[in-house]
Amino acid sequence: MTDKERPVEINISGIPVAGVGGLGLVAIAALMTYQMPQAWLFVAAGAMGGVVVGAVLILSRHGRRPSGPSGSDPRILFRTGGPEPRSGEATSASAVRQDLETLAALGA
Repeated sequence: MTDKERPVEINISGIPVAGVGGLGLVAIAALMTYQMPQAWLFVAAGAMGGVVVGAVLILSRHGRRPSGPSGSDPRILFRTGGPEPRSGEATSASAVRQDLETLAALGA
């Protein structure tokens, strides 16, 4: 396989994250509430705010349908058939049948 044929892969697991990671923030919040128990109210309010914002984001995208095929459509594998043919257009099965009859007529 040449370099041009090889698929491009990016391994992001080896890329260092700048700043404090997610687990570091959770550890800091836990230490803060251990040291100052009154801070539980702020941590709980922040967690509930995160749940509310997440639910709003999910619900805001729930009703949208992409205009064309895309990877963000969760029902892409379960769509029934393609678009309906316009009036005067042949369906794919009848179009294939017509093409085969035409080829048979030309060959005979």
